[in-house]
Parts: sequence; structure tokens; C-alpha cells
Amino acid sequence: MAKKTIITAALTGAWPKKENNPNVPMTPSEIADDMYACWKAGAAIAHIHMRDDEGNGTMDTAKFEETMKLFRERYPDCDIIVNMTTSGAIGATDELRVAHVKKLRPEMASYDCGTMNWMHASIFENSPKFLEMCGKLFQELEVKPEIEAFDPGMIANAAYYLKKGILKAPLHFQFCMGCANGIPGSVKNLVFMKETMDQLCPGSTWSTFGVGHAAMENMYAAVAMGGHIRVGMFDEFSMLNPGPLGEYVGFTEGEVQALCAKYQMDMEEIKNWYDGYSFKGVASVYSPRSVVSSMRLGEIGNYWNQTETFEALQIYIDMNFEGLRDDILSMIAGETVPVNTRSFTNDMTTFRNEDDVLTLLVHLGYLTYDYENRCVSIPNAEIREEYVNTVSVADWGEVSKALKNSADTLKAIWQMRPKQVAQGIKEAHFETSHLQYNDENALSYTISLALYAARNFYTMHRELAGGKGFADIVFIPRKKFPDKPAMVVELKWNKSAEGAISQIKNKEYCASLEEYKGDLLMVGINYNKKTREHTCIIEEYKK
Repeated sequence: MAKKTIITAALTGAWPKKENNPNVPMTPSEIADDMYACWKAGAAIAHIHMRDDEGNGTMDTAKFEETMKLFRERYPDCDIIVNMTTSGAIGATDELRVAHVKKLRPEMASYDCGTMNWMHASIFENSPKFLEMCGKLFQELEVKPEIEAFDPGMIANAAYYLKKGILKAPLHFQFCMGCANGIPGSVKNLVFMKETMDQLCPGSTWSTFGVGHAAMENMYAAVAMGGHIRVGMFDEFSMLNPGPLGEYVGFTEGEVQALCAKYQMDMEEIKNWYDGYSFKGVASVYSPRSVVSSMRLGEIGNYWNQTETFEALQIYIDMNFEGLRDDILSMIAGETVPVNTRSFTNDMTTFRNEDDVLTLLVHLGYLTYDYENRCVSIPNAEIREEYVNTVSVADWGEVSKALKNSADTLKAIWQMRPKQVAQGIKEAHFETSHLQYNDENALSYTISLALYAARNFYTMHRELAGGKGFADIVFIPRKKFPDKPAMVVELKWNKSAEGAISQIKNKEYCASLEEYKGDLLMVGINYNKKTREHTCIIEEYKK
């Protein structure tokens, strides 16, 4: 049986009001009803704050009493664990902060294990005197402390009180990520918090939440790491639709240009490797960790596999959903794939169809999502390399072989060895059965797989305008590779490779590349339906 994730529902949070979100429960009656609704939806714990008549946070014991009275009267069958805050109002006395706990004896109560600046505006004070008093009281009343840690120092503080006997093992932590003046919300920092807990307080359990743009990232990571989560009444932004936070998902185009100028890095290569994410109002978003690593080390390469191994990716794309593997191959070839993101359950374990897997891969950064067209694609060279690594070691038949041999197929074009090129294309064709292999579009897909290695050296353009028409595929060397020849590829289905070359010449496709100073190759490729053979002709273009 899979390990279950415990969900805590924070019904009101510390400060939101109706004007921030009309669904925030403010009155005892609303809070009581929402506790039950959250329980019905799957929450095991309700973390509750109270509001005064103006909607401000309060530690008024009477408000807690009224809420619990209404809750017990209305929902006697509900066994949700009640976790009451002890920090619902800045400036409350130590005595007032625990008065409701003494009277109502909830199953759990918050234990904020340190003092910190709060929201750049006040002091969130948790003195040693209060923490000692609170810890002893909770033991006496048999109330489980929820140890809220806003930074690693609070974990160390909890370890101190555990050693003194103020707290009793096993401890339960709530990692509060992304709060102003606390530890920033990120997977890296979450891992650090858990490692600190494991070192100082072994055997403890933990949960987490993330504020703002850290919410979804932290929750997904917590589930994957075997932890638990707290959800609250806040707007959740994700890689599907980050809303106004899109520019903060990674580096913007302007930011990367400035970094390239400062560290003397090739902007074109950085873009090829780390760009590809886009959101409403933000056309280009770059993978932040990869950009930073490349600037710091002065070397462009794959830094993604140091955060997520391709073994993890393989688990998802090897799921036996109809069409999933074929669509992965399509995206490796440069295609986009339509996806329905609405069925995804966000639990990291429930996958009912291909769309669920593709949606998860968007959240993990392995795919980029086009919100307007409702489709996904592989964002950049770095991520595409991860997919190729995965497919290459998987049992995907001749396609795996074709990807491994794509460098040889590309070299055969450079060396003008058409028979070897045709053989490489044939290898890539074996597992394209999901496509009706009866037109030039399907052939284009196969060529893209066979020439996957070309992406290391070229910018690839499909249907590029030139001369008197549109060339099927044009490969233009990036500035870093001036020694490589440009390539104009024309595709034919059930016609002839000779006809493809003639079309390149007659329609003057190479005219669009006249400013290119290097060599230029014309490549004609045909697939014969009757013989099921590919043929190829390669000629050098004479300027």
C-alpha cells in the first residue's frame, strides 16, 4: 500500500480578508462549515485562526469556543484533527496565546520555535520563556505541538528543547517556506530543511507549505520526498498558468542578455540551451539554475541532470498509456502535442491517461505549455538531451538505435554519402506507426529523429520562405560552428529524390541563404511507398 500524504487545511491563514479572497472564512460559523468541507474533501487536519469583527487576527478565546461549539453541534461525525494557532495576533500576551488551548484542549496547536521579523513590518516574538511554558503545557494537556520552522535555526532550537525535555519525541515539523523574512521557498531549501531535521531531530515527521510562487513547487516536492503538505486559502500559480508571477519563474530575456554581457557568454548558445518556457506577457523564460551554473562555470552544458536524473523521467514516460511514447518521440523531433490538463489530480501518484503524465512533466519543467493553443513541447536543448538519454537506454527498439546513430547520419550528409543517410532515416522510420506515413509531414518527423544530432550545431527551420516557395527543412549553423555547411532539405513521398533536388534549384530555395558565407548542401529525400525504401541525393550548392 502506498504511503499516504496527510493534508492540513489552513482555513484562514494569518492575514487574508474577504477583499483578498471572497472565499476566506471569517466568522466562527464559516470556519466551522469549512472545517467539515475540507474534511469531506480529504483533509486530515484543520489549522485554524480566528478573526475579530473587523476581520483582523485575534486570539480571543471566546471566538475559538464559539467555532468549536458550532462545529461539534453541526458535524458530530467529523473526526478531523483540530490544530489551533497560538500566534494569531501580533502583540498578544503569552497567557492569551495559550488560553484557548487550556480551555479546549485541541489535538494539536502551533509551536513557533523562534523569533523573527514579520512581513517587514513587525516582530513575531517567541521568547525562550514562552517556548518553555508552551512546551510544558502541551505535554501536560497531551496536545501535539506543530513545530513551525521558518528557517533552519528554528529546527536547531527545537532540538535544544527536545534535549531539555520541553518537547517530547517524536516531533512534528511544519516547514514554512517563502514567508517574508523567512527561508525562501524552493525545492533546494526544502531539502536542506529536511536534512537539518533528520540530522538534529531524527525520527521526526514533517509537513510544508510554500507562499506565493513557491506553493506548488514545495507541495509537489514534499509529496515526492515522503512528507506531508499544508494547503491554504491562497491563489496557486503553476507552470500551466503562473499569472502575474510568470517573469519570476526563471530569468527573462533581458536578464540573461545582461548576464551574458557581464560573463562574456554566447547569448545565442545560452538561448538554445536554456530558453523555451513562455507565459502570458513573458515570451522567453530561461531555466534559472542552468543559467547561473553556466555563468558561474563559464561553460554551456547540461546542468538539469544534477537536479533531476533521467531515471526519474523514465518512470513517467515508460508508463504504458496509449500514444505516450509516440508523442514523446514527436516532441523530440520538434513537434508540439495537444494536451488536456484538467484531469490531473496533483497528487504525483494518480495517473489515468497520457494527459496526466504530460501535465506532470509540465509542472516538473520537462515540458513547456502553450496556454493559448493547449499543447506541450520540449523547451530547449538541455531538456531534449534528457529525453534522448532516457530513450537511448530504454527498450524502444530501433528508435533508440536511430537516436544513438543520428550523429553518424548527420556526418554522412557532411561527407556526401547518400546511401548511409538513407539507411539512418530508415532506422528512424521503424516506430513511427502512430503517424500515417503517407505524406511529407510524416517523413519530416522521421527526418527530425534521424538528424537529431543536428540540433547540436544548427538552428532548424521548417517551411522557411526562400526564392519562389517554402523549403521543407533548412539547417543554419549557429555562430559557434561556422565550419559546418548549411543544409536545405526537400522531402518527397512516393516521387523521387532527383525531383526533390530539382525543386530546390527551380524554386531557388537557396536564395534565402545567399548571405551565408559557408558551404551549402542541397539534400533531396524520397520515400517509395511500394518498395518502402528511402533514397537520398546530396549536392553542393554553387554560389
